[in-house]
Amino acid sequence: HYYLGNDRSKWATNVETFAQITYQNLYDNIDLKLYATQSNFKYEFLLAAGIDPQVIRMNYKYAEAISLQNENLVIKTSINEVIELKPYSYQIIDGKKVEVASKFVIQDQEVYFEFPNGYNKNLPLVIDPDLIFTSYSGSTASNFGNTATYGEKGCLYATGIVMRMGFPTTTGAFGRSYNGGDWDIGVLKFDALGENLLYGAYLGGEQSEAGHSIIMNEQNELLIMGSTGSSDFPTTAGAFQTSFQGGSLTNTGTNMIFPNGSDIFITKLSSDGSRIVASTYLGGSGNDALGLGDVLVTNYGDDNRGDITVDKSGNIHIISSSASTDFPIVGTGTNFGGGTRDAVIVKMPPSLASITWSTFLGGSDSDSGISVKVAASNGDVFVAGGTSSKNFNPIIGSSHGDSDAYVARYDENGHLLASRLLGTNQYDQAYFLDLDAMKMCIFWESRQVLIL
Repeated sequence: HYYLGNDRSKWATNVETFAQITYQNLYDNIDLKLYATQSNFKYEFLLAAGIDPQVIRMNYKYAEAISLQNENLVIKTSINEVIELKPYSYQIIDGKKVEVASKFVIQDQEVYFEFPNGYNKNLPLVIDPDLIFTSYSGSTASNFGNTATYGEKGCLYATGIVMRMGFPTTTGAFGRSYNGGDWDIGVLKFDALGENLLYGAYLGGEQSEAGHSIIMNEQNELLIMGSTGSSDFPTTAGAFQTSFQGGSLTNTGTNMIFPNGSDIFITKLSSDGSRIVASTYLGGSGNDALGLGDVLVTNYGDDNRGDITVDKSGNIHIISSSASTDFPIVGTGTNFGGGTRDAVIVKMPPSLASITWSTFLGGSDSDSGISVKVAASNGDVFVAGGTSSKNFNPIIGSSHGDSDAYVARYDENGHLLASRLLGTNQYDQAYFLDLDAMKMCIFWESRQVLIL
C-alpha cells in the first residue's frame, strides 16, 4: 500500500508484484528475462540464432572488486558480496535441452561470456546464471536477531531486539517509532528472495521487550510471543489481560533490564503488517517469561526462551516460564511447584480473549519451558524444556544430574498423558521438539537427538 502525500489520486492499495519480466531487445535480437525461483533471483539472456554473445557486457565499475572463484563471479560491494554462479547455458536441439559449456570472463571492470567448445550458431542460445545475495538488516545502534519463521509464498519473518532509532521501518507498518527502554522488538518481513522488505516495524513500550518465538497462521498473520517490562505495551480491546502485572527489578544475563519485572506477551499482526489484530499480556505478580539465576541458565539466551505454535483450528499454544504463584491457571492444571520458576503451558483461542486451559509444569526446584508442538491428528500438545527438580515426577525416567531435559504430552483439553526425563550426569536441557505423523524428535544440550 502506498499513501504518499495528500493527493489521493496518487495513492495505491493492494499493489501487485510480479515474479517475472522480460526486457525485449536489450541488445539487438537479445532479450533479458528476470524472474524469481523458490530461493534465488535469476536472469537469462535469450539470443536469437546467429547472434554473437560477446556483445553482452556487464560493467561493474562502481564495485569495490570483482573476481572469479571456482568459476563463480564474486562482486564485492561496500556492505556485502554478491555471487553469480557459473553460467548454465543451453540450446534446444531436436526438442531436448542440450547444455553448452560456458564461463565468465573478466576484462578490466567488464564481464562477458565465453564458450570454449563453441555451439550451434544456427539455433537460439540461452545463457542462464543464478544470482545469490545476502543482506544486512538493522539500525545504527545495536541489534540482535532472536527468532525467524517462514511464511506464505516462501517469505521470511524475523524478529530481534533493537536499540534506539534507525531500524528500517516501512510506510504503513503498525509501529514506526522507537518506544523506549533499553530494547524494543524489531519485526521484519522479506519476500522469498530476500530482495524486498515487505514491512518493518517496532513493537514495544516504555521499557524493554524481547521476542522469543514467532509463527504464521493460516490467515498469514504473524504471531509473536515474548517478554515485556512495559506497562504501556500495546494490547487490544477484549484481550484476556490488558494490564501489566510486573514483578521485581531484573537484569538478565544478556544485560536486558526490566525495572518493574516482566510479563509474557502474545501479539498477532495483520498479514500486511499494518495493524495489531490482537495482543495480550499473560502473567502474575512475579516475573514471567524470564529465567534468572538458576542452573538452567547456562547458554547465551537461556534467560529469554519460550515457544508459540498454532493448531489446525487456529488456537494458540505457548510454553514459557513463570515465577508467579498467581499465574492464571484454567482447567485441571497443576499449581506452582516451587523454586525460582516453573514452566507454564497455555492454550488460547485465536482472539486471545480467554484461556482455554493452562498449567504449571515442574517440581520444587527450577523448571523451564522452551518448545511446544501440536499433533495435527488429535490436537495433543507436546512440550519440552529443562528441570533441576528431583521431584519432577515423570511417568517414565528418573533424574540423572543437576539438570535434565524433559518431554511431556497433554491431550487437547490439558490433561497430562505422559512425561519423561532425558539426560546424563552432565548439564541437559531440551531446546527443540518436532513431530511427524509417527514419531517425535527432541534435541537437547548434551547434543543428543532422541526419536520416540
